[in-house]
Amino acid sequence: MREYLLRLDQLGPGRELALWVAFSIVLYLLFAQLAWRLRKLKTGFLGDNIRWLDGWQFRRLAWQLLRLLFYVLIPYGLLIQRRLLTGRSMGLVGPEPAGVLGWTEAGWLGGLGWVALCGSTGVALLVGSWWALTRRLEGDAIFHLHHRPPAWEILWDAVFLQLHWGFYRAAAVVWLGESELIWGLFLGLGLVGLEAAGDPGLYFDCHWPSLANGWVRLAAVAWFTTILFLLTRNLWLGVLLHWGMTCALNASAGRLTRRSVDAIAGAD
Repeated sequence: MREYLLRLDQLGPGRELALWVAFSIVLYLLFAQLAWRLRKLKTGFLGDNIRWLDGWQFRRLAWQLLRLLFYVLIPYGLLIQRRLLTGRSMGLVGPEPAGVLGWTEAGWLGGLGWVALCGSTGVALLVGSWWALTRRLEGDAIFHLHHRPPAWEILWDAVFLQLHWGFYRAAAVVWLGESELIWGLFLGLGLVGLEAAGDPGLYFDCHWPSLANGWVRLAAVAWFTTILFLLTRNLWLGVLLHWGMTCALNASAGRLTRRSVDAIAGAD
């Protein structure tokens, strides 16, 4: 173990960060491929066990624990232990030691204003686009939600994803330097896109508007939370924006679906 750590020390911070980022992306892609292939199994020993897992009462808890391990414990435990990143670079704490988590009251209030602006802009753009599309799509292709998660589950998901994206974002800023903050943040966003592009579910869902809109929502949230981080350097405000946009977009998708169904029924 000591020899392994010495080899990591010889790489330097930038190369070691690249190693951990590559490990994270490859691990995500492996699990995505595995989950996709297992989802297709219906018969045989593996198929029987998959059906048993679907009915297991602790299935959701086990899934959330796995996500906690991947999104939080592995990258942040290793990186904080290795001191390659800091809480400030990841947006976990601010520059003011006397403030709340490092931000003054004015800093929080100003950040909430940016949250409101980014969130309302993102929701308005997507809802306007969806409204235009639902007037053109057939009844079997309308935007709808197969599962509308509760607000607490969306918040949990927002925390996980923002911490994960923050890891890539901070690593990219270290590579390029603070003087190239803007390019670093968008390089981090590109890493998030690269990771998503390797998910086989993306290519299947893109053939169906009712499934693809989930990816569109996620891409919009990733874009606007990146903009917000550029303006505030506060990851926790990104969590709030992520949660608020997702809740608002889910509610809007439900209303558009009901209106589309009513319109189709009226036409019949």
